[in-house]
Amino acid sequence: MRTEPEFDFAELGFEDGTADLYGIRDPGTGFMVNHVGGERAWDLLARVLEAGSMTLLPMGEPAIVWSEAVRAHLPDDFIARAVIVSSGADLRRAIAEA
Repeated sequence: MRTEPEFDFAELGFEDGTADLYGIRDPGTGFMVNHVGGERAWDLLARVLEAGSMTLLPMGEPAIVWSEAVRAHLPDDFIARAVIVSSGADLRRAIAEA
C-alpha cells in the first residue's frame, strides 16, 4: 500500500491489481474508490458494503447495496433502481452494466 496523506489518498495493492482510495483520514464519513483493478479489490469492496451496511453511489448510476434491508433506507427516488449485490463479481457486473 502506498499512501499520500497530504492528498488524503492511498493506493491499495492486491495480488491481482490495485485500487485508489480517497478519504483515508476519516473513512467513516465517506470515501471514494476509483481505478479498481483485479478480482480481490472488487471482493474487498463488496465485503465493505456488507460489513458497513453501506450504499455505493456510482456517478450517475443506480445505488448499489448489499441487502434489501439497506435498500429500504434509501431515499424514495433511489429505491426502485437500486441494485442488490452479493459478491465482488456482482458488484463489478452491476457497475459495468449500468
